[in-house]
Amino acid sequence: MYESRGCDTCNEGFRGRVGVFQLMHLNDELAELTTQRPSRDALKKAAFAAGMQSLREDGLDKVARGLTTLARRTRR
Repeated sequence: MYESRGCDTCNEGFRGRVGVFQLMHLNDELAELTTQRPSRDALKKAAFAAGMQSLREDGLDKVARGLTTLARRTRR
């Protein structure tokens, strides 16, 4: 796991921002499914089967690549 080092000014941890996303790329199968007014669970299952990552998976992937850490920043 990576740990934040802080910037040269504040030494508190993070500089800039990295987004964590859950995106559903619409393929032909998902496009067809949406025309059938599926239940939320059916759409979610199909989206994950098509390769969608959850917010948690995207965040953990970014931690593993060193783009962010699991540390929480507290507000002053």
